[in-house]
Amino acid sequence: MHDFAAMLEGGTVVGANAVGRWKGNAVSVSFFGRLDPPVFLTGVTAARRASPFVAVLLPREADQRVPAIDGGSELQRQFPLAGCAPRDLFGLFANAPTVALLDSLTDTEVEVLTDCVNVQRREILDDVTQLRPLLDAAAQLAGRMEEIHAEVAGQTTEEGERRMTEVR
Repeated sequence: MHDFAAMLEGGTVVGANAVGRWKGNAVSVSFFGRLDPPVFLTGVTAARRASPFVAVLLPREADQRVPAIDGGSELQRQFPLAGCAPRDLFGLFANAPTVALLDSLTDTEVEVLTDCVNVQRREILDDVTQLRPLLDAAAQLAGRMEEIHAEVAGQTTEEGERRMTEVR
C-alpha cells in the first residue's frame, strides 16, 4: 500500500488502505476478497457528490456467450449484467467517452453508488503501473457524474426524492 500511496497527491496509508487525491478527486485504494463469486480484488474508490443514481457493471466471463443485441452498444455486450436506477438515466450517464473508458477495462467491475465510484480489478495488483488505469477510470467516472449532476438530481425536490426511492 505504501507504493500506491506514493502515487497519490498527499497519499498516505490509513489502516489497510492507501488514501489521497488523483486528478483532483479524493480516492482510496484497497484489497479485498469476496466469496460469491470467489475472487480477490484491487479496488479504487473515488468520492463524488451525492445524487440519486446508481449503476453496477459486471464484466462478461470469458466463457459466457453473449448474443449480439441489434442496435445494442458494445457496452451492453461487454457488461451484459449492467443495471442502474433510475433506468431512464443510463443513456445520460453512458456518453461516448464513458463507453470508451468502460470498454477499455478488462476483468473489472464498476459500481457507481450514490456518493462514490468503485472500480475493482479482479486480481491483486502489486505493480503500481497497473493501478493507474483504475485510478484514471474512477476519476473519469466521478467527473462524469459531476457533469450530469443537475440532470440526475432532478428539476424538483419531489423528482429527486422519487429517483432516490428508485435507487433504494
